[in-house]
Amino acid sequence: MITNKNSQATAARTTKPPVLVTCEWDGWIQVFGNVDARLVMVPEVPADAGHYYNAAGEILAERFIESTLPERHRKIFTGGLLSAADKIETLRPRDVARRLAMVELMRVLP
Repeated sequence: MITNKNSQATAARTTKPPVLVTCEWDGWIQVFGNVDARLVMVPEVPADAGHYYNAAGEILAERFIESTLPERHRKIFTGGLLSAADKIETLRPRDVARRLAMVELMRVLP
């Protein structure tokens, strides 16, 4: 029998409880939802000279985090269970107005 991976992924996604994570402009993070969430600060790893990041330092930081997590959270700290990721960006009132204008423009276009 052939199964459709997209339909399986959609079915799995619909069984998860919704979670909202907000990042305030000052670094304050809030998690909304009926979940057992744990917030962890990743240690700063200075970049190697001439490079964007420090690969060895990133690995050490991840190992540090893993060693400090309770077992129930350590089990899910894998790339395969990453639900969402994005860079935090500053959102100013003018940015919100621009985005709302773009959404409105898309609604009126055929």
